Amino acid sequence: MEPTLSDGDKLLVLRARKLSERLLNKVVVVKDPRDNGIVMIKRVIELDQDSFAVMGDNPSESTDSRTLGRFPAHLMLGVAIYRYFPLSRSGRLN
Repeated sequence: MEPTLSDGDKLLVLRARKLSERLLNKVVVVKDPRDNGIVMIKRVIELDQDSFAVMGDNPSESTDSRTLGRFPAHLMLGVAIYRYFPLSRSGRLN
């Protein structure tokens, strides 16, 4: 997700209970559809009631909906709203 996020950034994430238009262009945490034990941080680019599409902020280095297709709604874990570490880069996201 560079340049938005870097390795080691610590985030506050609010659980997303359902898909809504407010999620468009937001940074979200999702389960990897290939392996439920892995989570990914991506930006929502499209959504409807049952599924959504995501893209990384560094598309040339990102595995996202261009490769994996649309994600079912149940794979959405939450919305990243605040970076609290490192302190020098802390602040609201989105």
